[in-house]
Formats: sequence, structure tokens, C-alpha cells
Amino acid sequence: MAEKLAEQFDSDKVAAFNAGLLHDISGIIPNSKRISFAEDLGITILPEERMFPMIIHQKISRVIANEVFNIDNQQILSAIECHTTLKGMGSNTIPLTYNPTSDYSIN
Repeated sequence: MAEKLAEQFDSDKVAAFNAGLLHDISGIIPNSKRISFAEDLGITILPEERMFPMIIHQKISRVIANEVFNIDNQQILSAIECHTTLKGMGSNTIPLTYNPTSDYSIN
């Protein structure tokens, strides 16, 4: 799906594909362990993330993509890091973002 969205919006298909593969890689970590796992990685944790640990997975996935899979493309890492809580995007490089009513939407 990420590649199709990238093609539709004239974005980097390979980057979108990689972001699509890795965005939920930390889903293997149970919610009950995500905060301590993130702390061990040195990730800054917001009060909202402590209250709802599921959303910290995007930051953990970014670190895993970077450190385990050697992804250094900042656009891919940024897309992974914000796919649940979003942030403003100045370009359509990887226009893949989370939408609670469906799996994916366009930013």
C-alpha cells in the first residue's frame, strides 16, 4: 500500500516501501514493557506516552530501523517516528500517515 500511495503522490516508492515495512517493527514489544524499553534506549517519553504506551512504539520503531536495519534516510525515519501521532510535513516525500478510521490516509 505504501508504494501505491507514493506513486499516486509522486513520492519515493522505495522509501515509502521501507517505511511501510518498518513502521510497526516494535509491535513485538508488549505495551507493558514499552516505556522501560524506550527509557533503556534513551528515548524522551512524553506524559501522554506514559499514559498510553502503545503510541511510544513509533519512536522505538525509528530506533530499531536506524540501529538494527541501518536505515539512515531521515525521511524514512521521520515517517516511522510520526506515523501514529503525526506532525506537519513540509513535503510529500513519504505521504503515509495514520488515520484511526482506516489503516492509512494521506497527509
